[in-house]
Amino acid sequence: MYKKEIKYTDLRETERVTVAYFNLTTVEMTRLVKKYGADDLTDYLTSIVQSGNAFEMISVMADIVLSAYGKPSDDGTHFVKTAAIHDEFESSVAYAEYIEDLITNDGEATRFVENTLSGSVMQSAMKESQGSPLSVVPKMPASDARPLDQYSREELEALLSQKHNQ
Repeated sequence: MYKKEIKYTDLRETERVTVAYFNLTTVEMTRLVKKYGADDLTDYLTSIVQSGNAFEMISVMADIVLSAYGKPSDDGTHFVKTAAIHDEFESSVAYAEYIEDLITNDGEATRFVENTLSGSVMQSAMKESQGSPLSVVPKMPASDARPLDQYSREELEALLSQKHNQ
């Protein structure tokens, strides 16, 4: 989980700090890979950056941020992500400020990715990864067209391990 303090000036010209929490599970990252029709999210994002398509880059990063945003439960056993929580964050000045920071600040984009991914397989793969932190996102087998909810945890971990060993 990534805890980020976002500093901004609100609509009434008051300086504020919002604490935002981000987390993506292995399943959520895999869904993002599938959603964008990419075998590798890193390659996809790199191609967007190289194309100079700022609109698409902002759109994809905004989607990833909203997918990761939530609120930890008081007892620490849940990370709550609801449409209402996402809508409230998406309509905030803090959200707009953070998206701009991610797009213009490579260091923050790297911190976001490194700290947002969860799970022991993802964490160990990130520590040993030679490339971008997003390079640990698994490539989906082209011949495997099953819906994500039909993968077992073991199958998803095997995909991650396979990605890590490439």
